[in-house]
Amino acid sequence: MSLNGARPSVIVIGDLCLDHNEVPGRVLEPSWGSPALFIARQLQQEYGLRALVSGPYGEDLLPFLGDIACDRGPSGRRSLSYKNVAEPAPPGDDDTAAAPGRVQHWRPADRPLQPISPRANWSAFDLVYFCPLVPDEDRAADVTEFRAARQDGHAVHVLVAQGLMRVSGEPSGDHYRRVERRNITDTEAASWSCFDIVVFSDEDQSDALAKAIRWSAHGGAAGTGFVVTQGRRGATLCFQGRLIPVPTLPVTDETTSVGAGDAFAATMGLEFYQAYVVEAMSRSAALHRATVRATAAASARVLAGVAASTGAQ
Repeated sequence: MSLNGARPSVIVIGDLCLDHNEVPGRVLEPSWGSPALFIARQLQQEYGLRALVSGPYGEDLLPFLGDIACDRGPSGRRSLSYKNVAEPAPPGDDDTAAAPGRVQHWRPADRPLQPISPRANWSAFDLVYFCPLVPDEDRAADVTEFRAARQDGHAVHVLVAQGLMRVSGEPSGDHYRRVERRNITDTEAASWSCFDIVVFSDEDQSDALAKAIRWSAHGGAAGTGFVVTQGRRGATLCFQGRLIPVPTLPVTDETTSVGAGDAFAATMGLEFYQAYVVEAMSRSAALHRATVRATAAASARVLAGVAASTGAQ
C-alpha cells in the first residue's frame, strides 16, 4: 500500500502485556504481547507509520519495548500477562491440521485497571485503535469516551474487540486464570456503533457471523462495519445487515511473531482511512476494499513468518 496525501497521525490505545508462550515440547522466551503493540509494530514495519501507543504497563515490560513510542512510563512492577499454550491439532483433521489449538491463561497486573487517557490527549489523531485486553470488563466508560470523540471530530475509530469477549475461568496454581469466551449481548454491541470498524475472530464468539450480521443491521450501527476474521477461510464484512465474504490464502501458523488478527486490524484501519477519508469513497466501498486488502496483508504477514521460521526462501 502506498499512502496518498498527508500521512495520518495514529494512536493505539490498549492494555499492554507480556506473553509467556508454550509450544509442544518447549517454553518460549517471554516477549511483549497485546494487539496494541502488534498493531503499532505492523504499522511501523509495513507502512513506515510511527504510531503512539497509549496504555498501562509495568517495569517488567520495559526491556521489551525497544523503539515503540509510548505515552507514559511504567506503573508498578508487573504487567498484565498472558500464557498461551499451543496444542497439537487432532490427527487426520485436514481442516485444522495447520491450525493447532491454543489454550490461554491470564494474570492481572499488580496495579488496578486504569481507564484510557483523557479524550483531549487523543482526539486530534486521524486514526485511533482501541484494543482492550483485560478479561471480565465491558469498558463501558471507555466506549462512552469514544462516543463523545465521534461527535467532536472526524477521526477513524477502530475497535479490536477480542479483549471484550473474554471472561476468567478457573484459577490455576501459578496465579493464572484460564480465559473463556464472554458472550456479548446485542445491547452491548449496539454501544460499539461509535466505531467505524469492529474487528473480532470467529473464535472469540459462538455464532460469530450471525451476531455480526445482526449487530450491523441495528439502526444505530448504520455506519459501522463488523468484520469477522476466520483464519484459513479469510474474513467476512458485515455492514448494514449484508454479508460479504472475502477469501484469502491459507493462514498456516498461529504461532508466528505477528498474529494474523493484529496484522489484519492494523491494515483494516489504515486502508479504510485511505479509502474513506483521503479518496472520499463511499463508506460501504471503503469498508469492502479495506477488508480485501487487510485479508491479503494478514495472510502474507503470517506466511512470511512461516518462511522465516522454517528457513524457506
